[in-house]
Amino acid sequence: MTGVPSYELTTGMINLIAEIAELVAKTTLKMGQQPDHKLRKTYRIRTIHSSTAIEGNTLTLAETTGVIEGKQVVAPKQEILEIRNAFAAYERIESLDPTSVDDLLAAHGIMMAGLSQDAGTLRSHDVGVFAGPLLIHKGVDPSEVPTLVAELLSWLQTAGEHPLIKGCAFHGAFELIHPFSDGNGRTGRLWHSLINRRWRPVLAWAPVESMVQAHQMEYYQVLGFSESGDLTLFIEFMLEMLRDALLEMRGNSIVENVPPSTPQVPPKYDYLVVALMEALGQESLSVIELMDRLELSDRKHFRQAYLRPAIEAGLIDPTIPNKPNSPRQKYRRCDSRV
Repeated sequence: MTGVPSYELTTGMINLIAEIAELVAKTTLKMGQQPDHKLRKTYRIRTIHSSTAIEGNTLTLAETTGVIEGKQVVAPKQEILEIRNAFAAYERIESLDPTSVDDLLAAHGIMMAGLSQDAGTLRSHDVGVFAGPLLIHKGVDPSEVPTLVAELLSWLQTAGEHPLIKGCAFHGAFELIHPFSDGNGRTGRLWHSLINRRWRPVLAWAPVESMVQAHQMEYYQVLGFSESGDLTLFIEFMLEMLRDALLEMRGNSIVENVPPSTPQVPPKYDYLVVALMEALGQESLSVIELMDRLELSDRKHFRQAYLRPAIEAGLIDPTIPNKPNSPRQKYRRCDSRV
């Protein structure tokens, strides 16, 4: 294995790049180089919550928000520290050089401070990528790590590929090298966002991590398919995630295009709540029906990230309020009650 990513440039990649470029142009035209303060906060918190949740952090979105806002949250100390560290690392994104090994080590040091004994240093022992008990990928021999990381950063600096391809390829190659003893996933996703931002600043706020979390098993699958060193499928997957993240951003930013007959959700609500409300429409639907429309499979995640925030915001309510666990329970918009 070398540190230079290997992949085939496909028609699918080219089409996705064109689609993303158009979405970036339209989003930037509407938002400027970055969203307003409220949306930036929403995107950043969502990013932190999703990136840490992918690695097993159990804090809800509301709890993550509380930690970042400095509120007292009852949760395992390690998980609170994971949130604080990730937030601190992402807050440094504007000052980091994506081609600098020193900046990479410094960012990892922030991300894993108090969580790993060798935070900020390349690993000196064997590690692997796991999806639960399943080994997805075994990192390269630790003796090869420094050379491969140097080659990868050199490629990032000099390669002539489109920046979107370079970001996805770097992300995949970084995970295959697995240069740190822990925190590789979080650091790799941070670096991918950093590379994207260098191409177009508005991409620093695109909730790509949220898209990855929603397709977490597919994320692990394409990493597994990349075991041979061919990153083609991984690059296509990550371009799709970026495209979907931009669609979410654009949906949050352009409310005047919503038909007057469609009840609008106030912009202060999280985009997942907006997605839930759009899926619900004027119907009364069960949890299973809603999850099917949203293409979700994790019932716990749906309840924590979509359903509960919408109920707490007073946007939807159950059709059988006195029997919350009824098998006939459905949910409807509060503004659709008769």
